[in-house]
Amino acid sequence: MAEEYEFAGKVVLITGSSGGLGSNIACEFAKRGANVIITGRNETAVNTVAEECTSLSPNESEAFPFVADVTNRDDLTALINAIIEKFSRLDIVINNAGGGSFSSIYDDMLVDKIDQMLKLNLMSVVMLTQLAVPYLEQTQGSIVNISTILAQRPVSV
Repeated sequence: MAEEYEFAGKVVLITGSSGGLGSNIACEFAKRGANVIITGRNETAVNTVAEECTSLSPNESEAFPFVADVTNRDDLTALINAIIEKFSRLDIVINNAGGGSFSSIYDDMLVDKIDQMLKLNLMSVVMLTQLAVPYLEQTQGSIVNISTILAQRPVSV
């Protein structure tokens, strides 16, 4: 039987939580009493997931919507500042936002696509972690980095 965990009072940031796996993770934390920060680039989607998380909370914890592009350092700085201003703490960061692009060596846009993937899948994680660590150290918090199975093997096109 799976063990259930309680997160009442904890503050959990999930990047890319306006849809897909990220929104499911946010909902699960909300069900367990955590305050969740819902992020993404689409304001409507961010707000929709935040409303869903609020309705799932057993203890009226907050789902805090924040529109941000994780590849933009200014957005990440504003995100962390807003979290600390609102909650005065940060307990868990889940780096979930990510994406990929299939292309060929013959694609004129290949270098631009790779640059964007590196910004999204690597640099955003490094930037957010750097900004969050001082607060995570205060709470003895955790960082969870999510990747994809596609990261383990090349895909030919």
